[in-house]
Amino acid sequence: MKRWIHTLAVMITLAICFTGCTAGGNHAGIKPVTADFSCEAVIHYRELELEADLTRQTDGKLILAFSRPNSLSGITLGWDGTDMTMELGGMSLSLAADKVPESALIRCLLQVLAAAHPAGAETEEGYTVSGEAEGLAYVLVCDPATGLPLSLTVPEQELTATFTDSERLPLT
Repeated sequence: MKRWIHTLAVMITLAICFTGCTAGGNHAGIKPVTADFSCEAVIHYRELELEADLTRQTDGKLILAFSRPNSLSGITLGWDGTDMTMELGGMSLSLAADKVPESALIRCLLQVLAAAHPAGAETEEGYTVSGEAEGLAYVLVCDPATGLPLSLTVPEQELTATFTDSERLPLT
């Protein structure tokens, strides 16, 4: 009888260990970092292939400083959800929100990054969140250790982005 109780105790202990340690489970402690960070981004947006330094500031503004293609190199776009700024060679131009197309790349990126993200799950790619932002379905993959973004996909907008060299912005 004692041997049977001992075997049962071992099996219950193993079951608890395995259910608590699965790689694909939800991780309530991981929170995607979608503000106060900067990174390098390789973006495929419809027929465009772009490279840019991406910064999401504390005030919610998103900044894209393009390096590729050559035709966009040196152009910096900023978007805070209300106004867009475009800078090139020390000159700056502001555009009101009603002049920025709904399908603009920077608008789509900010919609997703500013969204309230549902809980995700750890996958082979990282901590993966599938959500919806203003009617756009997206998949955001973050580093499970830091929460910083690794990739973003918005199928309806034909947008995929890969983020590298991500880092938190210093507190001011």
